[in-house]
Amino acid sequence: MNILKRTTLQIRRGVIYFSSKADKTSFSPNKYCLDLVRHHDYENFLATLLIKGQSERRGAFAVRAFNVEIAKVAGSVSDEKIGQMRLKFWYDALNKIYDKDVNKKLPDHPVIYEVNNAVGEYKLPKLYFQRLITARQRSANMMFSTVEELEQHTEISTSSIYYLLLKIAGVEDLNVDHAASHLGKAQGIANSLRALGAATVRQSRGLSVLPPIPQEILLKHGCSYEKVLRQRPEDIAVQNCVFDVAGTAKVHLDKARSLSSKIPSVAKNIFLPAVAVDRFLTRLQLANFQLYSDRLAKRDGLLALVYFWNNLRRRF
Repeated sequence: MNILKRTTLQIRRGVIYFSSKADKTSFSPNKYCLDLVRHHDYENFLATLLIKGQSERRGAFAVRAFNVEIAKVAGSVSDEKIGQMRLKFWYDALNKIYDKDVNKKLPDHPVIYEVNNAVGEYKLPKLYFQRLITARQRSANMMFSTVEELEQHTEISTSSIYYLLLKIAGVEDLNVDHAASHLGKAQGIANSLRALGAATVRQSRGLSVLPPIPQEILLKHGCSYEKVLRQRPEDIAVQNCVFDVAGTAKVHLDKARSLSSKIPSVAKNIFLPAVAVDRFLTRLQLANFQLYSDRLAKRDGLLALVYFWNNLRRRF
């Protein structure tokens, strides 16, 4: 059953909204995945809606929903042991999905059903799903020592998603994979900076916060992670640290875009999240690299329109 029977655009007060006609008579694993991504990963939800082909779009939402589920683990538990147990559930479920036994019984979860369908239809590599889980097994209190270590983490946690989406699109090309690697790193780093904006709230609930500022950058500017969490407007050292990390994301974003001419038209919309990354980094610059600025707290109301326009022009 497919939730996206028809996707339309509505304009209200100058802002574009996506809407879809759905089968509301019964529960659908596809609908569950779509709603899950919409509520927890809105920017990627908008981009995924623009993937052509019902089957391809459904497979992409399955991948995105799987990533949302495992990403939610670290943000919902204060005890890392409990978090590891929940991740093990997804790891075991993944093994079930790739079990060739025709009588295998999958855990009763809509995301698992959808991933199973996508794996069966598109022969998705198990490796990239495993990497997504592995990335979440990193201790939330373990700081990155170097920028390279941060880049390696985002390659596993974010670029892996793009490799799966490209497989669904039927694109296998080293240049495209190279672009996906850079975009994943850019988006992963940008997301880690954005997450710091909610760090104080999460810590007040006893939840761990993964420090996205590598130690080598903190040492370079004579800063501490505690200062980053407090981030007072007059603290230039903190702004310099954020500037360096944001600059790393921008370098990867530019490298991904420099390969645009080598990416086939059918895969261009997979790279649309580059637009959101660019717009976030621009807002961060306008906020003088203060992560708790009100400028960054608001949702980008024009993003859907910008996505749609870039998709029409086959740009990202």
